[in-house]
Amino acid sequence: IWTTDIKIGSGGVEKFRLTSGGNFGIGTTSPSSLLNISSSTNNSSVEPKDDTNGVRITNSSVTTGSYTNICLEPYVGDVAFIRAIANGNNNIDLDFGIQYSGQSSATSRMRIDSSGRVGVGTSSPATRLEVVESVNNVAAKIDNTDATNGYGLWVKGGGSASGRYIA
Repeated sequence: IWTTDIKIGSGGVEKFRLTSGGNFGIGTTSPSSLLNISSSTNNSSVEPKDDTNGVRITNSSVTTGSYTNICLEPYVGDVAFIRAIANGNNNIDLDFGIQYSGQSSATSRMRIDSSGRVGVGTSSPATRLEVVESVNNVAAKIDNTDATNGYGLWVKGGGSASGRYIA
């Protein structure tokens, strides 16, 4: 058991630190959580694929269907995840889902495919937004609670068609 921080660096510059309290910091000398990653570099003009100042999770497999997860486990055995799925060269789907303790496989709740289509309740949306409900429930709800102004939904066809509010 140690009572001081463990510090590692190079060229006289600290690179990461493990505190005596168990917090791990990269790019910070005072990590305030279990994992604290910090960068002071302005990378606003750097494309994500070229960014060296963020967190990168890589699956080196080049197989279609391979994926990389970020998992959140708020309760032992119950996991919410964000999954990047490789669907061929330059085609990546982003999947949001859950897997409860005792389930043998994960359940996708929302998918954004490589074309930008969003599917809620489906892993293969055919339109820009597709909401699917497989049981006898309301599939979507839009509720404007302003008592004096506003509408529910604006719908407009293509071309020069005028739109309509659906109250």
